Amino acid sequence: MPFGSFRQPSLALGLLKGALAPLDVPVSVLDATLDFAATISPRVYDAITAWPAVDLLGDRIFAAALPSPSPLTADEYEAQVLAGGAPEHAIPYFGKPPLDGELRDAIRGAGAQVAELLESCLAEVLAARPLVVGFTSMSGQHAASLALAARVKSAQPGACIVIGGASCRGEMGAELLRRFPFVDAVATGEGEQALPELVRRCLAGEPIAGAPGLRTAADADGRRATGIACEARASADLDQLPRPDHGDYFARLAESPLRATFTPRLPFESSRGCWWGEKSRCSFCGQASEAMAYRVKTGVRALQELEELTRRYPACPVFVTDEIVSPRSFEDFFPYLRERIPDVQIIYLQARPTLSREQLRSLVSAGVRRLEVGIESLSTPVLTLMQKGTTALRCVQLLKWAREAGLDVMWNFLWGLPGEPPEEYERMAAMVPLITHLQPPNTVGAFRLDRFSPLFEDPVNRGLADVRPYPAYAYVYDLPAEALTRLAYFFQFTHRAPQQVDLYTAPLAARLAEWKAAYPRSMLTYADDGVKLTVDDRRPGSDPDELTVLDAEHRTLYLACDGVQTDAALAALLTRAAERDIEAGEVRTLLQPLVDQGLMLREARQYLALATPHA
Repeated sequence: MPFGSFRQPSLALGLLKGALAPLDVPVSVLDATLDFAATISPRVYDAITAWPAVDLLGDRIFAAALPSPSPLTADEYEAQVLAGGAPEHAIPYFGKPPLDGELRDAIRGAGAQVAELLESCLAEVLAARPLVVGFTSMSGQHAASLALAARVKSAQPGACIVIGGASCRGEMGAELLRRFPFVDAVATGEGEQALPELVRRCLAGEPIAGAPGLRTAADADGRRATGIACEARASADLDQLPRPDHGDYFARLAESPLRATFTPRLPFESSRGCWWGEKSRCSFCGQASEAMAYRVKTGVRALQELEELTRRYPACPVFVTDEIVSPRSFEDFFPYLRERIPDVQIIYLQARPTLSREQLRSLVSAGVRRLEVGIESLSTPVLTLMQKGTTALRCVQLLKWAREAGLDVMWNFLWGLPGEPPEEYERMAAMVPLITHLQPPNTVGAFRLDRFSPLFEDPVNRGLADVRPYPAYAYVYDLPAEALTRLAYFFQFTHRAPQQVDLYTAPLAARLAEWKAAYPRSMLTYADDGVKLTVDDRRPGSDPDELTVLDAEHRTLYLACDGVQTDAALAALLTRAAERDIEAGEVRTLLQPLVDQGLMLREARQYLALATPHA
């Protein structure tokens, strides 16, 4: 349902359709995102999905269609939530775009089309005389899913209604069953095993209560209960997963007015979970802990599956849904990708900021053009608070190597962690003008407190207080406060020890805005002839006619610092080259002028050269 992306099929639904194939029952996927985007226009649809998630704009648009919608009016929602008319509706997370008259009219126009969409969807569902109707519900899809589910249950009471996805995990799923009695079950985890067993029981007329992977709201006597959780085993061997079937999406797109307006993306999954999160979860990560278990398809299976998908749905760029790229993929997947699928274009991939230059080059050779990297800060103390397992210099190193490789890097700059040192923001503000030739962050702002994150699960010990749901939930559901707390995924908070976040981050925020403006024209490159290394500095404020020439030991050290190096390692390098003992202190003396000139970064006893090779 809206407001999932209409630009690609749902991987979850494609997998579930594939999982039901052995039962030999008719299965169809209804992708109402295409229908609604065609009705309200892709531009309006995209504007709604791009709005900050914590305002629940997509859910609010469908809220009036819920059995018990919020009594708060559209005018109140627009003025208080969207326009930020009250302090409790301010969004420190990446800010909020202005609510102009055109967007307000577009939002109201979308709301006016909801009833017609739901009636159309209902007619299509009932025409199939369904035994089971399943919904996938991620952020922005919940109200639309519940609204249609209620209509289906009213029109065909015998249909089993099941909802799965991120909006139904843990306490959220249990509360959904308490408050929305037309839902028969929620999936508690991965659905490839749960759904076939649910369908088998429905076909056989057996009770669904107790089915693995489902939480139901009916006990053996049929009374409404608080919910019984029966956890499904997570798929341990991803090679045994079904092949996703996206045929219904592409057939629907072929009949849609949108068919000539965009090229659909092809979702592809090669792993689940996060190998880093298994060891050390990032403090703000809202991925449920049970979903962290890392599993990866073999290269053979991944290549075969992607070959089949791209052959069946040609000319579609690939959108990799993995939480994190597998180190093993650089051995058994990426090196063979171009040979097996010459025209593949991977437009999205997530990775940690610890990739080597060789790994980045391997990605480019494999057809990857865009990489989302978990950088989040350029302060080692702040990165430590975030439990990122890396340093500021290594994050800058990744940005430098990505520019060399021609990779588009997406990353966020987050602040506001409890206990973060304010002086680090002064240091980062001073550093930003030195790296304007590297890709700036896409979004900037305070971190968001999500359910399941370590910060949410242990707020007191981690420095947070007064944790409460974002107030937008009251504008969607007519439920008591305790119910909204159990349904919510996004939360507000205060710092236990007062932090003047807006004050101490303001200078850095200004520098980051300057970075974004300067990046298209900023350059810092070098040319090396084997004897002398010439640096051409065209960052803002530099003199483009003044070149820096490095020779002898300065040249050797600068080239050696292409990646992060310690002064001890550099001293050993010079000792071997000069055939005399050179101490780390001498290296620091040699490099200090380059640090002062802004051609290198220094952190403690580590160094990184900032210039990239001249193309």
